[in-house]
Amino acid sequence: MNNKKKSTRSILPYLLSTLLFSCGDRKNSNPMGTGIFESEETTISAGGTGEIVKLKVEEGDNIDANSVLGQIDTTDLYYLKEQLVSELHSLQTKKINIKPQISNISAEILAKKKYTDVLESRHNSIQFEKKRYTALVNADAIPSKSLDDIVAENSLVEKQIDQSKEEVNVLQTKLKSESIKNQSENLAITSDSGMLIAKIEQLNYQIKKCQIINPIKGTVTKRFSRAFEHIKTGSPIYTIADNSKMYLRVYFPYREYTNCHIGQQVAIKIDDGIGGQISHRGQIISINTRAEFQPKGLQSPDERTNLVYSARILVLNPELKIKSGMYGEAFAITQK
Repeated sequence: MNNKKKSTRSILPYLLSTLLFSCGDRKNSNPMGTGIFESEETTISAGGTGEIVKLKVEEGDNIDANSVLGQIDTTDLYYLKEQLVSELHSLQTKKINIKPQISNISAEILAKKKYTDVLESRHNSIQFEKKRYTALVNADAIPSKSLDDIVAENSLVEKQIDQSKEEVNVLQTKLKSESIKNQSENLAITSDSGMLIAKIEQLNYQIKKCQIINPIKGTVTKRFSRAFEHIKTGSPIYTIADNSKMYLRVYFPYREYTNCHIGQQVAIKIDDGIGGQISHRGQIISINTRAEFQPKGLQSPDERTNLVYSARILVLNPELKIKSGMYGEAFAITQK
């Protein structure tokens, strides 16, 4: 009897430690939440309207970023651009032809001023001769007719000077008027040229957008269009997903919701399909603050409640082993 009591006492600590270990292990084995993996898909749409003259896209293709995959016909855009380029060249030619008109008037003004200078020089000489002849006539050294001729010539030169100065004034007024007119025309040509340049740049942009370029690295998940089909701007061509980053959409019961936060690191377990599990690390990037009903088909860690809080967990997937639609479980990481 004593031996039995002694035996019972000896195994009691072992049973107690085993029980505690199993309870603790069961607690850690319960996931915080469960859910389905999903990827972020990007829909690539047509940048122009027209026939797809070339398209190399198949569902399941792994495509690098900035890969040229196809082309939408740009014939109409090309000829419209050529028409605008021709109009722009014609306008710029008109602007260049304005300068000779002003140059010709300026040359006339310069010639008239030089002619006026010659007349004024002649007038100064006549004035000197007039004084000399006046003195000689007063001294009865020469006949008065000689003085009359000098006076007549002086009067003629003065009229010529006045006429030449008047012509210079007229030419200067004309030059100013032409300058204002030409400046106005130049402004109009510059404005029209600017509008044409803007339209040409817009057409260049539209032509560039007609090239189908894949923007991100990923896998094609759906194709909507084929080569030689007519497509409109904004119509979808294909969707692509960057599967190197997967998102586990999990649902936390209230008990777990109160203990998790954005930025928290969690352990992720995924069935490998052969009876084992694959482990990953993830980070909670969003948590819905409103409760919702447990989605059908998902098991809840707490079967006593149907209200859960959805969250997204970012899981890096460099080897592309995680696929959309796979089931995953999120576990809290125990701090040691």
